Amino acid sequence: MPLAVLVRARPRRAVLAAGAAAGLAAVPAALTALGFWWPDGVRATLETYLISGGSAQRSYWYFLFADLAVLGLLTGPAVAHALPGLLGTLGRAARLRTPLRTPVPGLGVALPVGAALLGVLVLDVSGITKGEVERIWVPFAAWIVAAAAVHRPPARAWLAAQACTALAVQALVLSHW
Repeated sequence: MPLAVLVRARPRRAVLAAGAAAGLAAVPAALTALGFWWPDGVRATLETYLISGGSAQRSYWYFLFADLAVLGLLTGPAVAHALPGLLGTLGRAARLRTPLRTPVPGLGVALPVGAALLGVLVLDVSGITKGEVERIWVPFAAWIVAAAAVHRPPARAWLAAQACTALAVQALVLSHW
């Protein structure tokens, strides 16, 4: 996500490379200094999944699709309606020879939303977050919801559907969390 924001700022390539390297080194270094060791965290998460009820009893293929369905409910119909346009914006920017120098309407929103979508797809395919998306993917979902802002004008019907979906999920879904 930070790299998508940095790219949108249109820095020189050297600044972009230095920022990416610093970000990739700083976060793991800071967490390690605070006592978190990534391999232990991944191992503990895997052990928790294996002894838990739901995620241990269902296949990888179930969660591959179910997790994306939960993300769809989490982000709502207004986002689903706006995503094709947003992906079109990313496609137009990719086709340009200099996408960061040529203004592409909506690219400022499309980059972080695209980065969040890429993040959840990688997590989904890896299987590391299977069955936990209602909590783990919330930071990504917050960025993905911004896709609805790109659709001009935001249709009242889609916003009403968004609100109805949120109310229905809140009222009908019972979670032990």
